[in-house]
Amino acid sequence: MNTWRSFGSNVAILDMHLIVPALRTAGPFIALRTLGPFLAAPLARPTQEQPVVQALQKLREDLEQLDVQAGRRLPRLGPAEGLALVSSVAIAAASPVAFTEKVVEVVIPACALLVAAIGVAAEYAGRVATASGKEVSSLSLKAAAEAESLLAAAERSKTPLHFNVGLSASAAVLALVMPGLIRGFPDLAPFKYELLLICPLTAMYASITAALSECETVAWSDAACTIGKTTAPVGREWSSQREMVATKKQRERARWESFAWVAIPPPVCALLVKGGFGFKAIIATAIAAVQAAYYLVTAEAAIARATAVVAMKERTAAVADTYANQAARVGAVLPFTSALGGLCAAFAAIIVELQPAASAVFPAIGALVAAAASVSKACCQADAQAALSAVEQLGVKEEDPEDKFPGGNKEPFGIFEPVVTFFKDLLPSSAR
Repeated sequence: MNTWRSFGSNVAILDMHLIVPALRTAGPFIALRTLGPFLAAPLARPTQEQPVVQALQKLREDLEQLDVQAGRRLPRLGPAEGLALVSSVAIAAASPVAFTEKVVEVVIPACALLVAAIGVAAEYAGRVATASGKEVSSLSLKAAAEAESLLAAAERSKTPLHFNVGLSASAAVLALVMPGLIRGFPDLAPFKYELLLICPLTAMYASITAALSECETVAWSDAACTIGKTTAPVGREWSSQREMVATKKQRERARWESFAWVAIPPPVCALLVKGGFGFKAIIATAIAAVQAAYYLVTAEAAIARATAVVAMKERTAAVADTYANQAARVGAVLPFTSALGGLCAAFAAIIVELQPAASAVFPAIGALVAAAASVSKACCQADAQAALSAVEQLGVKEEDPEDKFPGGNKEPFGIFEPVVTFFKDLLPSSAR
């Protein structure tokens, strides 16, 4: 056994003496061969694209498909334009044979000029559509920005609510332990009623402040939701001075009513219940704390609804701006086509003096350029119409009063829909 052990150790030592120099020589090649896939992994493209990349690719394909379908749904060339182009090319081609040289010098430049005019008209229509799309998209972005600023104001008005809820909850806990503290420290007995009144007064102050903050939060949230909203007919959207004053008075009255509804219930309920002064203080403090928590919940609900609506407005405005930029991209070739059509008309006027037969090719080139301009015009009009359709969704009509949240979620049970969907996804397909 010892012999075999010594033989094995000698073989191991021999192998190590042989392996170490080999590793020194082949080490870089082995390391490169081993780590090569890992080093090249960041440079290699993933075989399966991420969902975000797929969504962007789908949006790009939709934009390109819209341009492709524009020529099928919208007329590229009107009957009059098509007839004018074909007639101009035919007359220019036949004029050197059918007319005299003096007539050819007039006919071919006139045909080239007519073709150039058709291209300029296509540029005009395309640029008008592009400008309309950009104007509509800028207005939608402005409305979305205003809604975002109003939502920020609502968030700012909501910030005191958390402090008020914490203050009222602390006052409720202190109201529970205050009678025990007074009994444990006899020196506090002369200030018994003053100490017991601290908790309900603090909680009532917190609840009243929470009510006022909630009122402002709901007002700002409603304003953020109504930016860009339309009603029919349009004339009903405008309010007279009398209606504005009445609305302002109603808002102020609602604020004072909320103040009264917060300040009255705690002391009234404390007076109606039986018990000592300490128990009544506990009841009043607890009711005020519940009121503060309720106003926090309503404010958060208003903020959630406004956030969803503003996000939808921003998304819609971004889609409209995307289509408007697409129209600008497609219409960028229109000035070039108009200039090229004018150049063909100028060359036709010059070459007809030198070689009348050769000048007939310029109206044909101008006709091709005018046809390309008409195609670009149709694409611009399609993109501008898509931007307008997207913005029309920004100014949605009045929603169903029962539908408090966008997307069909019914308040208050609609907030549990994502949770239900999550648990449904966990179930096997056979159990759904």
